[in-house]
Order: sequence, then C-alpha cells, then structure tokens
Amino acid sequence: DKLKNQRSDLESELDRLEKEAKKAEEEGKRLRQERQDYLDKLRGDINELEDDIERLQDKERAQQRKMVKDEAERKSKIEDIEDQSRAAQKRLNELESDKKELEESIASLELQIEQMKPRNREVAS
Repeated sequence: DKLKNQRSDLESELDRLEKEAKKAEEEGKRLRQERQDYLDKLRGDINELEDDIERLQDKERAQQRKMVKDEAERKSKIEDIEDQSRAAQKRLNELESDKKELEESIASLELQIEQMKPRNREVAS
C-alpha cells in the first residue's frame, strides 16, 4: 500500500511537472513570438525611417539642383544685360561720333555759305 501511495504521489508529481513543463514551453513560445513580432515591427519602423531619410535626401538634392540652376540662370541674365549695356554704350559712342562729324560738316557748310554770300552780291551787282 505504501508503495502504491508513493507511486501514486510520484505519478501525480510527474503529471504536475509535465503540466508545468508544457506551460513553460507554451510561455516560451509566446515570448519568442512576442519577441519576433516586436523585432518585425522594429524592422518595419527602421525601413520606414530609411525611406523617409531617402525621400528627404532626394528632396534636398532636388533643391540643390534647383538652386544651382537658378544661380546659373541669374548669372546668364546678368551677363546678357552686361553685354547689352556694352553694345548700347558702343552704339552711343558711335552716334556721338557721327553727331560730331555732322556738326563739323554743318559748320563747314555754313562757313562755305557765308563765304559765298559776298561773291553772290558781287555777281548780282
């Protein structure tokens, strides 16, 4: 009887330990799954952040390209204006030279006309 009781006690203890082991195994599986889910979520968050960083870098590069392009256009416009200004100054100088020549020609013609007046009077008389 005593042996049967010991055996029964040991079997009960074995059942209890097997149930605890099964519970511990299930708890381990649950914790591993939680850990895996958490790692997957972190990987997803990291990928999202990397995508955000890439988008921001693309945007920054686009802004840099636009700034360089705008600066090049601005310099080109300034050069065009400077070229036009030089051409206008050259034309102005040419016109002033032509004006001076015309004024000298007019003065010469007026002098010739004045010199011819006395002769015309003599011829007329």
